[in-house]
Amino acid sequence: LRGLIDVAFIAIHGEYGEEGTLQAILEEAHIPFTGSGSSASRLGMDKIAAGELFKKSRLNIPPSPTTFPLVVKPADRGSSVGVTIVKHMDELLPAIQNALHYSPHIMFQQFIRGRELTCGVLEINGRATPLPPTEIIPVTSSFFDFKAKYTPGGSREITPARIPQPITKQLQRAALAAHRSIGARGMSRTD
Repeated sequence: LRGLIDVAFIAIHGEYGEEGTLQAILEEAHIPFTGSGSSASRLGMDKIAAGELFKKSRLNIPPSPTTFPLVVKPADRGSSVGVTIVKHMDELLPAIQNALHYSPHIMFQQFIRGRELTCGVLEINGRATPLPPTEIIPVTSSFFDFKAKYTPGGSREITPARIPQPITKQLQRAALAAHRSIGARGMSRTD
């Protein structure tokens, strides 16, 4: 394939496309491609390893839970599959089983109540630039879960987010720090 392909435009979603597998194959074949390399892609999907790097970059991440509500989720999946907000002890075991359905690696975090915001970063000529943040308002679910993400009309996205300018700047700095801390290139998005 080398020499037959000028550049691979990665536009697939989910397993093998986001977590570094496809990127590693392209790197091995010396085929240039869009987006981050295999290492950064793996880190972007490994919530535990990425969280450690984010802490070193002085980014806030949810702490380990001490009380309810808490979040149980696969530690290495995207699209909010297997994520449950647990409000009571009797919900904990089903939440763990749900997360384990998607991955043998699960994690627990303290639930942080607030608005859902996301911020992209785009590199132009090697310079990383944060984009305007987007506010995400789930319509069909109580949080931005798989259903709210992929059901038509499941959520509303407002860009630019309706937040004060100082918070916009803070979000953009955090998105840049996350982008840099995992070694992303080309583009990234931080939630």
